Order: sequence, then structure tokens, then C-alpha cells
Amino acid sequence: VTSPNGGETLAIGSKATVTWASSGVNGYVKIELSRNGGQTWSAIVSKTSNDGSHTWKVAGPATNQARVRVASTSRGGPSDTGNDNFAIR
Repeated sequence: VTSPNGGETLAIGSKATVTWASSGVNGYVKIELSRNGGQTWSAIVSKTSNDGSHTWKVAGPATNQARVRVASTSRGGPSDTGNDNFAIR
């Protein structure tokens, strides 16, 4: 995950772009959001092309402990989580 990767503030209702770099991963990825520093996850999108970029509409509730994770849709496939928390306000 290259963005959001920690320290950003995203406005509720705005559009944000999740970006990532991948090598050797074929097929699709899922993108998930945690609002509690990576303890629990919910889907931003359950299946999207592994093209390095996905735009999403930022939704509430507000948090200072948001994280994004991009993972292969293949069972047991690779995943990556942003390096640090970001804020949603």
C-alpha cells in the first residue's frame, strides 16, 4: 500500500485513491478498511483489478485509527497494510 500509508486526513464524503504496488500477483485484489488500527476490517471493494489504483468515496464514522489493506482474492494470497494510521474526518 502506497496511499493512504499513514498520517493523512481524508474528509468524509470526499473521493480518495488507494494505491499499491504489486509484483508477481495475478488476478484480482480486495481492498479493506479498518477504523481501529487494524483489529477489524470491512470491505471497500471485494474484487477489483490488480492495477495499482482504486478510487472510493470516504464514508463515516470519523476515526483517527484508519488503515487500508490490499489483499489477493486468492485464498492465502499475499496482502499488504498501510504503514500507519490515518484520519477520517
